[in-house]
Amino acid sequence: MKKSILALAVFAWLSYSVHAQVLTIDQANYDLTVNADEMAEALSYVTNTSGASMSIKWVRYVDVQPSGWDFAICDPNNCYNSILASQTFNLSAGHSGLMKMDVSPYGNVGYGSYHINIFNVNDSANAHVTMTVNVTAESNTGISNVNKEVISVYPNPAKDVLNVNLDAAKKISAIEIYNVVGQKIKTVNLQQGITSITVPVSDLKKGVYFVRAISNGKEILTKTFSKD
Repeated sequence: MKKSILALAVFAWLSYSVHAQVLTIDQANYDLTVNADEMAEALSYVTNTSGASMSIKWVRYVDVQPSGWDFAICDPNNCYNSILASQTFNLSAGHSGLMKMDVSPYGNVGYGSYHINIFNVNDSANAHVTMTVNVTAESNTGISNVNKEVISVYPNPAKDVLNVNLDAAKKISAIEIYNVVGQKIKTVNLQQGITSITVPVSDLKKGVYFVRAISNGKEILTKTFSKD
């Protein structure tokens, strides 16, 4: 009897271990409003919470898209234009990878809706998440000052330094720089009222990076730049 109970317990534990191989996403839904001549950016980290490496695949879907718009995706390996419908990448156990969706209205006012399914190639039933982005593009006069740009970065691409302009009203306390696999590379703590800083980036490798603006301990905006 004890052996039977032990066998059942082992079986249950093994079953749980298999089904516990899940993915999580830190933010699944975005509703963004931008000027029609600006790009809408949505970023979210996908985490492999299992004890084994995963082969992960994403598949893009365009639900609604006005004429003249475009939709690009970045995964932890690279960025891809709208021609590519899906791609795979590996994510080690316990690690996170950055997924980024860019929607470019190219001056065309309208509404677009997009989503990507992200799943474990070998266990899609138990390890999958969806990231959805809804974008409203308005004319410049249609967006209030509340939504004005929180930070801007230049030059882009950057070589030796990256200049960051800040909206003082947002009380940004720190700027953080991350690489495409979600590793924090730099943190610059800011004094209250500062409206511009210069960040040395000559030590960074060539590639794509993300600048996060932090206010009251929370991320309020992320910008992308390239390092030459």
